[in-house]
Amino acid sequence: MISIICVGDINLKYENKLEFEKEIIDIFKNSDIRFGNLETVVSNKEGIPEEKAFNFKANTEKLELLKPLNFTVLNIANNHTLDFGKKLKIDTKKNVLNYGIKVIGENINSYDIEVLEINNKKIAFMGIEKIKEINYSIFFEKIKEIKKTVDYIIISIHWGVELCFSPTPKQRKIAYDLIENGVDIIIGHHPHVLQGIEKYKNGIIIYSLGNFQFKLEKKDIELNQYTEIVKIIIDDNKIYTEEYPIFIKDNGNPTTKLIKEQLKKYFLIKEKCKFYIKNLNYFNFLNEVSNYNMAQNLIAWRIRKEKREKNYILKKIKWFLTPKNMVIYIFYIFKKVIRGNYEK
Repeated sequence: MISIICVGDINLKYENKLEFEKEIIDIFKNSDIRFGNLETVVSNKEGIPEEKAFNFKANTEKLELLKPLNFTVLNIANNHTLDFGKKLKIDTKKNVLNYGIKVIGENINSYDIEVLEINNKKIAFMGIEKIKEINYSIFFEKIKEIKKTVDYIIISIHWGVELCFSPTPKQRKIAYDLIENGVDIIIGHHPHVLQGIEKYKNGIIIYSLGNFQFKLEKKDIELNQYTEIVKIIIDDNKIYTEEYPIFIKDNGNPTTKLIKEQLKKYFLIKEKCKFYIKNLNYFNFLNEVSNYNMAQNLIAWRIRKEKREKNYILKKIKWFLTPKNMVIYIFYIFKKVIRGNYEK
């Protein structure tokens, strides 16, 4: 049997101090592999920040704070490890490696692959992002080649829509294709909220793990504070999961000690996630994404305006006029009108 602890986004931002409670440390200790998504640049070098609402960067010394969890693998295939350019993403990988943690997802010249051997089984880890730019016929061949040399393949994917409890039908198709070509476990992130877990054939798809240790820049929406630690268990070629509810406190520290109201909300979110897996289609996706994503995007654009970003107006117009965003905005306005009439 092999057990793998998986957690979502880590940005190493916190208020006063960052410390992990004993209950979380114990969950991590009782596992063979510990995986997380490092959603920040970690470097003492200076860099030029990308023009965006939020840029994440932590000093190298802050990696020391992760030591109690003894991470085995961290993924850096995400949008925030490029917040200060490629050179600092490369430096981030070097710094994490110096702390004895394996890294996937730099992918500057080729895909990073880390192979671990646990209980006489070889497990390959990969991290990918920018899924629209991938040539899948070539990528599937690469997966098949890797599978010839290992027993299991785990892929961390940066995908989906922020603050949306539903994946898209396109994500499901990509996930199914990956499993049919040899991937065993898919670990998703980027939405900053939980999404459903789905079993397909002999594989497991975790569409989004949400956040894990994450100090919010702006606390406009609290849903990204509800998350979980997922333990993946591989036992006689059967793969299944166990979930531990987590709430991220306002200071950025995760806790297992949810009060009654928080636990109730966590389970409501889990039910919603299950509904979207069972009833995944574009109408349900659009209905869900219009709840919070558009409002958060408008907040992000306001922040970019406050930063006096160059060509702000042209960029916002270009973003708004994409077919997807226009449809989401129509759903968003329609629901606001309906709610307004209902309240009257």
